Amino acid sequence: YASGAIYGSCDDARHLAPMTITLRTSGSSTTGGTSITTAAITPASGSVLLVHYGAGINSATTLAANGVTSSHGTWANIRSQNHVATWGSLITSYYVNNPTVTNAAITCNVSGGSPNRWEWHVFDITGQHASTPIGAADAGGTTALSSISLTLDATPASNSSCATCSACRSC
Repeated sequence: YASGAIYGSCDDARHLAPMTITLRTSGSSTTGGTSITTAAITPASGSVLLVHYGAGINSATTLAANGVTSSHGTWANIRSQNHVATWGSLITSYYVNNPTVTNAAITCNVSGGSPNRWEWHVFDITGQHASTPIGAADAGGTTALSSISLTLDATPASNSSCATCSACRSC
């Protein structure tokens, strides 16, 4: 997971301020429990924080996402998927738009069991659409664990800049 830039759509995308994605923290743990807490992070002003976490347990247990908490703001669930066989697993993603606090940790929670395997990634996204920054779709379900796809809305945000030049018309 590397940091990078994604350009939105415009008559000529070279004129849009890029969306940037920065990995703020990630990790894994084999400590059991119904939650994990990330390192403290400071998001960029006006950004979207995205947390993606997974949990696993060595039994046929149905794990469920039970929210994300931090002083950054109110987190919204994008999608969650679980899988139960001889072991139980869960993947889920949450986001908070325009986080308001600096240097705060994030706690990821599950219910239904006490996982003994965790993994998490926290991303900071800038240049996103101000009111509808993320769309999502998932595939699979309780019989097959598959990926969660995210669409970052690159519609020019109020903090995007779009300029004209002789090579193209106005955006």
